[in-house]
Amino acid sequence: VVHIDTGHNFPETIEYRDWLVNKLGLDLIVGSVEDSIRQGKVKEETGKYASRNALQTVTLLDTIEKHKFDACIGGAR
Repeated sequence: VVHIDTGHNFPETIEYRDWLVNKLGLDLIVGSVEDSIRQGKVKEETGKYASRNALQTVTLLDTIEKHKFDACIGGAR
């Protein structure tokens, strides 16, 4: 299971993710948007309506490449 973490999740979201992964005995891979920002791969938006949502794409593609996934099924809330 892959989670692309924007760094802006509610604590309950991370708690639930970790609980579910543990309950189902899954392996969890976390890609971090914050890491992508620090590496200069993406630039964080500023302003009233700033969001990290669009930045997740770069982090997702990097995570797929790093782990050499053959196929992916995505989901979002």
